[in-house]
Amino acid sequence: MKQEDPAGVQSDRRSHKRFRVKEGALAFLDTVPGTIVDISEGGMAIHYVVFEREPERQFRLDIFFAE
Repeated sequence: MKQEDPAGVQSDRRSHKRFRVKEGALAFLDTVPGTIVDISEGGMAIHYVVFEREPERQFRLDIFFAE
């Protein structure tokens, strides 16, 4: 989460350092594919699009990295 101080400078208040992944790293939320943006000890950012429904609260996550 980014926070702005009184001088207008933004700082990142995350608990864990986030790491970018190689382009082409994929994650599947059940059968919905998405691209991994970054990953940390506390979580992962994924871009994906679902047109017909929201994902379930519990889902299977598969991760694939290209060599």
